[in-house]
Amino acid sequence: MKNRKKTKPAGNPSPVRAVLKSSLLALAISLVLVVIAAFLMMKQVLPISSTKIVNPVIKAVSALIAALIGVKGFEKRNFLFGGLCGICYMLITTLVFALLSGEFAFGIPLLTDAGLCTLAGMVGGILRSLAK
Repeated sequence: MKNRKKTKPAGNPSPVRAVLKSSLLALAISLVLVVIAAFLMMKQVLPISSTKIVNPVIKAVSALIAALIGVKGFEKRNFLFGGLCGICYMLITTLVFALLSGEFAFGIPLLTDAGLCTLAGMVGGILRSLAK
């Protein structure tokens, strides 16, 4: 008998690959949004004090987009995969921005970001499952 390789159906992507792919795409989106926000602050359209509001909004929107993209093709547990996309996005962005700034601080702001991104990802997963 020949050994046959098992292949996955085309409609069911690998969860790890889908989560990483969507998180990296959301990272690119958040980098673009950060550049736009910085440009608007430089042109004084947005005040510098709006950074405290703009940064969490960018993180939440990007985590939501990561979840919407990441859970595409999954039949069940979209909210869990969405939350996983959000937390993976948060970990990747924390790593990238820590490397860019040269410092890493673990504390309440990091835990708040983790909660915000996980919740936004779960909302994205729920929205995706409702859209089916």
